[in-house]
Amino acid sequence: ALKKYKKIDIYTSSFRPLYYTLSDINIRTYIKLIIDNKSQRLVGFHMVGDDAAEITQIISTLINKKVNKSDLDNTIPLHPSTSEEIMTMRDMVTKEI
Repeated sequence: ALKKYKKIDIYTSSFRPLYYTLSDINIRTYIKLIIDNKSQRLVGFHMVGDDAAEITQIISTLINKKVNKSDLDNTIPLHPSTSEEIMTMRDMVTKEI
């Protein structure tokens, strides 16, 4: 992504899914959104955790539809859910070539 877009914004989140908080199981989920800095379009997504296949499939549709970060920010997420974490990502690091 960095080679193609030259400057990208990266949003990451690592969290313990709600259904594991009631047990002693310490399983975490990691999510990364990659946003083109110039257009603010969603251009990449990485996820490690439960339901990664289904969520990645949905995100690929958003990438193909050229959704931007503000579209995600303005979406009302389901609570409690992993997708809620995607819609509320605010901490960003910018990388550029």
